[in-house]
Amino acid sequence: MNHVVQTKKYGGLHIIVWGTIKGDGSRILVRCPRRLNSTAYQNVLVAGLFQVYDSNSIFVQDNAPYHKSELTMKYLEKKHICILSDLPHQSPDINIIENLWSILKSKVDKRSPKSTSELWKSIEEKFYSISL
Repeated sequence: MNHVVQTKKYGGLHIIVWGTIKGDGSRILVRCPRRLNSTAYQNVLVAGLFQVYDSNSIFVQDNAPYHKSELTMKYLEKKHICILSDLPHQSPDINIIENLWSILKSKVDKRSPKSTSELWKSIEEKFYSISL
């Protein structure tokens, strides 16, 4: 359901986004801080995951260091998040958001953003407009 991924670099432009998608197609996109660690990642989860997570959900994430850190795992346990985290990095056959990231990158590439605000606007617009 979730994956954090560094976006493609566009002429020196750089932002990191986090997204989640549920089986029903509902999704959330969050712009992340430039540097992600366990604490910053938990703030991203508050901004995004808790908007769509419910007791019937299973939270899927790969093995990025801040995903599987002891601090993050304790936080997820404390919040009673059912988690599937033993996945290879960027595995499109297992984690459906990987396919969405691929489509998103292709669509944003066509826009050739010139500033980080333009890049974010394009990412956000395209993320929510992709048909599933």
